[in-house]
Amino acid sequence: MVFQAGSPLTIKCIASELRPVLENDLAYNQLGPGDWHPLAFAQGDPGLGVAGRVRVDRGEVVVLPFGLLPHGVDKALALVRSVPPADDYPAYLDGLTVGDETGLRAERERLEVRLVELESKLERSRTLKRILYVGHHDLELLVVEFLNRELDIPARHVPGILEDFWLTDDQTDWAIGEVKSSSNGNVDKDAIAQLWTHRKEGGKPEGFPALLVANTFYKRQTLKEREEGVHPDVVRRGREDHILILRTVDLFRMMGQPDVRNAFLDGLRTRGGWFRVDQDLNGTLLP
Repeated sequence: MVFQAGSPLTIKCIASELRPVLENDLAYNQLGPGDWHPLAFAQGDPGLGVAGRVRVDRGEVVVLPFGLLPHGVDKALALVRSVPPADDYPAYLDGLTVGDETGLRAERERLEVRLVELESKLERSRTLKRILYVGHHDLELLVVEFLNRELDIPARHVPGILEDFWLTDDQTDWAIGEVKSSSNGNVDKDAIAQLWTHRKEGGKPEGFPALLVANTFYKRQTLKEREEGVHPDVVRRGREDHILILRTVDLFRMMGQPDVRNAFLDGLRTRGGWFRVDQDLNGTLLP
């Protein structure tokens, strides 16, 4: 870490290795408060530290001065190389315990194991939320995976340009599904019409269950902005065409809510519209 400020000073070096490189053509910052181990300070003012080291967690930070010189990079490298190594703690001294040192080490190991567990759980949570911020083909795969793993709704992905997935029951397809995404837009009637056409081209009747999953406004930066609902005209079109709309945020909120999941499946089998899951995890079939 390098600081630059102030005017040239006469420097006294505690670390002799620094003497050849700390010259008066450098500019210095006074080290702020902290548990610093000084390497150099201003001549006649030991309180004005200009180079030092401090421990941070299991490592340490070394602060050195550096001026804007014609050969500044070379000077900086020389400074870094001249820093004396920190004292190496001999590992065998751990066999000489002080107080509850053994218990403290055991507790630290338990906490480290717990930390790994917590990080793993947090990473899984972030992975689950990917359906809220990706689009296109990646979203298709994630939606199918989410249905299978998190909601226990069997689904299979279909590559190609028509339908994106099917919901299955005992290897029988009972609902057709498509996935749409818009970085700063909502579900529209064109998406409804495309799914209606693909259902017809697949030889299914108009009343055959159809699910449209949409990741809407996924480039917006707040949850409040992401809450914008499906336009009523689009919802009515879905109802008329027996196509159920589901935002990815609705899908995500169904996780761990079996009653809401079951209400969604009932709605998908019987009618269209929009199945909304609000912030309180209440599921409502609209209109």
